[in-house]
Amino acid sequence: MRGTPHRAQIVLAATDSTKKPKIVVGTRELPEEDNGWLTGGSGAIGSQSFSGYIELPQPDGSTRKFDFEETYYVTEQTATIAPVWMNVLYESIENDMEIAIPGVPSGSVRASISAGTITQKAGNVWTARPPANATSVNVTLTANVAGGSSISQTKEFRVRPLPPAQPFIAYKDASGTLR
Repeated sequence: MRGTPHRAQIVLAATDSTKKPKIVVGTRELPEEDNGWLTGGSGAIGSQSFSGYIELPQPDGSTRKFDFEETYYVTEQTATIAPVWMNVLYESIENDMEIAIPGVPSGSVRASISAGTITQKAGNVWTARPPANATSVNVTLTANVAGGSSISQTKEFRVRPLPPAQPFIAYKDASGTLR
């Protein structure tokens, strides 16, 4: 998340413990005492990347170079607070809901609904409109992330009809109590 440090350990598997590798990220060599730990900022929102190389001394005195490149996402710090009854949607009206997958930009998240319609209003706010007479619907979130992997999650929501309108007249009784 933005404002928190990005931390990653750069490693080379199956190395000779008597020969220390030289790790360079961008143009900066990591200090040997850091044991391959890279700490960087996360000030810009969106996809970020870093690259570099590892040089490992070989038994014949030469060095072998291993290039690397990594991508990560920086998101805005957010907290989602949902009402207690959020697992209920009302039929035939627009029901706003906040949809987010932590660590994935809102523009990369897709939502679908098993019956009715769901549309993105702005950012993480979506509007679901289940059809009349539905008893439940499934909302499925999907997102493609770095490295070609994908995330998918489904949540079931109960669908209820709107409560009937109850007309009333407010008045004060003889003792002045509002009824």
